[in-house]
Amino acid sequence: MALLISYVTPWTPAQLLPVVNLPFILFGLFTMGRAFAAKTLAVSLSLGAAVHIAPEMLLPHVDPAFAWIAGGTLLGMGILCFARHNASIGGTGVVTLWMQKRYGINAGKAQMVFDACLFLVAAFIQPWEQLAWSLVGTVAMNLVLVIWHKPGRYRG
Repeated sequence: MALLISYVTPWTPAQLLPVVNLPFILFGLFTMGRAFAAKTLAVSLSLGAAVHIAPEMLLPHVDPAFAWIAGGTLLGMGILCFARHNASIGGTGVVTLWMQKRYGINAGKAQMVFDACLFLVAAFIQPWEQLAWSLVGTVAMNLVLVIWHKPGRYRG
């Protein structure tokens, strides 16, 4: 969401990430508890800082297919680790974890639905090639969550 908003506003994704996540973190506070909200806020602020410094650390060339598949898989593993320790990276991840806890809906499948909605919006903003690579990474990320995130596994 923050990345999409950055294309139509003067703000950077790093600036937008904590702002976009704030309503979701507040939702998490009331539905998932203070510990969840505090951890998620810390993750969101850290992620915003990491996104800010990431352009300085880019490699000269990485094959796009590898980058999107590996990046999506690693992102999915990170999200999985946070979820297993009662936290989220923010945004719709907060809602998907709540839906899994409350209604038993697999968080990975729910995240795919949210991501599909974001892709519909992105189709009007992004070039098709960029959108296709993003889709590859998103599928890799969500497959990690669909396959590995099971309720009750690894309480932390």
